[in-house]
Amino acid sequence: MNSAPSRFPSVFLSHGTPMMALATGEDADSYTTALHDFFKALPRPKAIVIVSAHGTSAENTVEISAAEHPRIIHDFSHFPAELYQMDYPCPGSPEVAVQVATLLSTAGFETELIRTRLMDHGAWIPLRIAYPEADIPVVQISMPFGGGPASVLKLGKALATLRDEGVLLIASGGAVHNTELMVWHMKSGPGEEWARVFQEWLKHMLKTKDVQALIDFEDEAPHAKLAQPTPKHFYPVFFAVGASLPGDEAHTIFEGIQYQTLSTYAFALS
Repeated sequence: MNSAPSRFPSVFLSHGTPMMALATGEDADSYTTALHDFFKALPRPKAIVIVSAHGTSAENTVEISAAEHPRIIHDFSHFPAELYQMDYPCPGSPEVAVQVATLLSTAGFETELIRTRLMDHGAWIPLRIAYPEADIPVVQISMPFGGGPASVLKLGKALATLRDEGVLLIASGGAVHNTELMVWHMKSGPGEEWARVFQEWLKHMLKTKDVQALIDFEDEAPHAKLAQPTPKHFYPVFFAVGASLPGDEAHTIFEGIQYQTLSTYAFALS
């Protein structure tokens, strides 16, 4: 990797299903290849701070992993046994965790440093694709889902300055995430029309920087209830957008639909 840059991007990625963890090496698909190549092209970050749709907290509370050696959790069921044997033995960064806590406390959040917090699959599986060597320190923080979009935007905004300090901010969710209507034997293909329309709406809102429309996505976006039956997987978008800085534009890392109803849209704000 190159030397440290003046500024890292704010990244959102759709983490799909746990099966994503198997799409590596000779079994890599176009999405995991694009993610790996994108992160490989970045300079080496001193740490990663990641938010996942599967790690949430109350309105104004943020849990921060302060472990020197974070442990993962296989928080999914009915998947191939191989997935439950996987690990992601990355280091943590108690120092960055304290820095995060200070920034969030200043922004008005109640914070809790937790040395035993487990890293959920929405974090470790994408990281396993992005940085398979597991040699970058990772700090996972909870997403204050209980506070609505405003709290998650505030979370990103509070940590945006870390981008100038060698820290990579990643938001892991799902631009379109309807698991009830998935078609398992159709991993590839164009996807449902409503899924494509919703995804295009999101791309347009990011391009035009219409943050209010994003906040109101459940009312404003076409097919919102189909694309996001529950909004939890969309909320990481607000973290990435909140962490944007003046002059940032949205750049597509990859876009597509898997299993008809799960997005593989990923973008960087830089």
